[in-house]
Formats: sequence, C-alpha cells, structure tokens
Amino acid sequence: MKKNIMPAKWQSNQHILDAKNRLIEAGYANQADANYFAMQILEKYPQVSRALAIRFPMLIVDEAQDTSEIQMRIIDQLIADGLNEVMLVGDPDQAIFEWNNAIPHLFIKKIEQWSDNSIILNENRRSSQNICNCTCRLSSLDETSIAIDDDVRDCDCTPVVTIYDQANMPKLIEDFKSHCVKYNIEMVPDNVAIIYRSVSIFDAITGIKAIAADEYPWHDDDPFCKDFVKGKYLFDNGDFKHGLHLVLKAFIKRTNNSQYCSAEDVENFVQIHGFIEVRKYAFQLMSILPKTDCSIGVWVETANEALRREHVGIEFKIKASHGHGHHLHDLFGRDKKQTTKYRLGTIHSVKGETFEAVLVILRAKGLGPYYKTLLKQNVSIRDNEELRIVYVGITRPRKLLMLAVPDQENKSVWENKLISDTWAT
Repeated sequence: MKKNIMPAKWQSNQHILDAKNRLIEAGYANQADANYFAMQILEKYPQVSRALAIRFPMLIVDEAQDTSEIQMRIIDQLIADGLNEVMLVGDPDQAIFEWNNAIPHLFIKKIEQWSDNSIILNENRRSSQNICNCTCRLSSLDETSIAIDDDVRDCDCTPVVTIYDQANMPKLIEDFKSHCVKYNIEMVPDNVAIIYRSVSIFDAITGIKAIAADEYPWHDDDPFCKDFVKGKYLFDNGDFKHGLHLVLKAFIKRTNNSQYCSAEDVENFVQIHGFIEVRKYAFQLMSILPKTDCSIGVWVETANEALRREHVGIEFKIKASHGHGHHLHDLFGRDKKQTTKYRLGTIHSVKGETFEAVLVILRAKGLGPYYKTLLKQNVSIRDNEELRIVYVGITRPRKLLMLAVPDQENKSVWENKLISDTWAT
C-alpha cells in the first residue's frame, strides 16, 4: 500500500490537487507551473543550466523584490552552473505582491549576501524634494532620497494629510481638485490619480451600494442572464467592444447549453454563420435589450417583453425576492470604464506609474492591523505589507501628494510619521 506523504494541511484539498494534476496531464499550465517545471529541469539536468549560462551570460532582474522562492532558486541554480554577471534591481519597500507568492526577504537576503557589491540608489527621478522628504520617513532608507528631476525638484507644494467623510466623498474630491488648480495641474487621467486600498472607497466615490453575496439575484435555472445584462450594461456605458463580445458569448453559451465559451467556440460559431451575420445579429440583439439605467427586476421584465415581441426565443429568470431592490449600477458599476477626469483605481493598479498629483485614500485599517497601531508601535515597513502598500501609493506623484484618512487620530499619527513639524497645519 502506497504511503500518503502529503502534508496534513493539504489532505482536505485532495480534490483540488487531483483536478490540477488532470490539467497538467492534459497539457495546461499557468506561469507558476512553468516556473516550477523550469526549476525542476535546471536542478535535475545541470547541463541545461550551464548551456543557458553560456548562451545568456548576463542576467538583469528588475522588480527583484517581487521574486518568488521558485524564481530565486532558478537564479541560484544558474549562478551555481556558471552564470557570473547577475544584477538584481529592486526596492524592498515596494514589495506588495506577497499574495502572489512574492517573498521580499529573499531579495533582502541577497543584498546582505552581496553587500560588498551592492549599491543603494537614493536618487529620485520622479518626485519633488518635498515629497521625497515626506515618503522617506516611511521608507527603510537611512537617508532622504535626493530629487534630481529639474522640472519638479523645487516644487513648493507640500504634502497634505486630510480627513474625509465617506458619506460625503464629493467634498474630498473637490478639495483635491482645488489643490490641482492651485498648482496648475491639468485634471486629466494621465496627470491625476485618486487611489485607494479598499473597494469600499471606490463604492463611496462612485455611489455603488455594496450587495451581499447571498443577495445576488441570479437564478440557478438561468445561468446566462448575468452575462446578457452585464454585456448590455457595459455597452450602454461606452465599453462597446467588451459589452458586445460578452453578449455574443452569452448567446453562444445559451445556444450550446454550456457554462463556458472559449475563443475557439466563438471562432467556430463565426465560421458556421459568417462574421457579418454574427455581428449583425449581435447588434440587433443589443438593440432589442432595454437600457440598463434601472433595477435588475425592471430590466428583466422589460427585456422579456421586448424579446417576446420580437419573437426571440430567449427568456430571462432571476430570484424574485432580490430583483427589484438592486440597481444595475450596484451590480456592475465596478466593471465599467471610468469616465472621470482622473485615474481611479487601487494602489496595486498604479504600481510603477507616475502622476503629477495623487490623492491616496485610506480606511482606518488595511486588511490587517489598524494603521495607527502600526505607526505608534514604529513597525518597520520591511515587516509589514500594509505599510509598503501605502508607501507605493504616496510615491506615485511628481508634485502634489494628498493623503486622506477617516478621523483626527489617524490624521495625527500620519502627520507625525510623514510630515515635519514645520509643515503640519
């Protein structure tokens, strides 16, 4: 009898492991799988590793703080088999992808191991000196970064910590816009960003009312309704390509009585019926479906009436108890294209990007401890991903940085941490 050597914590997930093995055996793999297989090949067949070291004698890894354990083992294996020129470039303070298997301490360990051949880069090519003076107080650097961009280095705009009322987000945004006007920053998405840590902030800004999972209106007997109405909603809100494509895929799934529609399924459907006819029918169907500026219940009733009138053999069904209470904006507002004069997104979504002005909005706490607790206890940024996420946010702007927090206590601790006494107001 074969002994079960699977870790105890995995044994309850045997069905997931079995499914994964079936996918691999069928030839399907994601990027993490590819990394793992590459590591196995290089460790089992060092001649392959040596050949790569000869063929590619120099390796440069950017954003090295986001490497996983497997990726670092690949680098170590290449070095062991003759790779001599290796450069790792990264910032441990900006390691915010631990949820995606990144382990920043692997990079930090390399800095310590290669200390004699490591360089600390303390020149900032993005932000003004005022912003550098602020952000360095959260960073792990022993000294302030030196702003070297002549266009913004001496900008006299000082960072601001302010309080917001989540029930009155327009006031915060108008205040931020006023600061942009003061410093002649044009209000366009390429220049200005409003970024946040929690989706509840997005909901408050856009007016979306959060819906609990057990209140969703989708009926088990109609698995295609959601795709139809979502596609129509996106189309009505200017995302014509994705909206039309989603409705077409929903129609194909319904026609094939399938829960999934692949790119191949779409291609086969087009080959059978002809590209022009398929596009024509998709647009006709979109024109029959009603506008999505209403509740899901009203939309389904109106859609079914229109489909019957046009003799289209489709009828939608939702849970009667939930339909009329949920506006389609609340169901799909997070998926539509934003038409604001500023970039609106999570801190993760703007990593690596640069803006003239940035408003960072925080709740009282991140996904873990309260920020005020972390700051009062002087927790190192290297030991806490929540602080690193904030650091990524506040290092995006060139000229104007505004940090918004929910109450006076949070304002005080953030000002004490980031802003010198001569700046605080």
